Amino acid sequence: MIALSVALLQAPQQKADTVAPGAAVESPFVQLHCPVLVLQGDYDLQVTVADAEALHAADPKSALVIFAGDTHMFKVAASKDRMAEVPTYVDPTVPVDPQVVTTIADWIKQLGEARP
Repeated sequence: MIALSVALLQAPQQKADTVAPGAAVESPFVQLHCPVLVLQGDYDLQVTVADAEALHAADPKSALVIFAGDTHMFKVAASKDRMAEVPTYVDPTVPVDPQVVTTIADWIKQLGEARP
């Protein structure tokens, strides 16, 4: 599983803005029985680094990687300003951060190497 929604962190009928920081939330995420890679851009205005950290905390065996300057689309933005992020959503010539691609590939490779 490469990308996860914050919805996996939330209990049914709970919205992200109603969960107090640090609150214990029963999560369907803990029911996963497979390797998990949690990726997060620190310029993401939709899902926060705290959300990604909470997902990781729900499964300490998961891998967590935070990408500096990346938006929700895993593309590098000039700043955390909404207007600076617009091209990362609408301009198909703005590439995905190569570090994200490398991280995913390395993680998958490591999974294969760990198998007997």
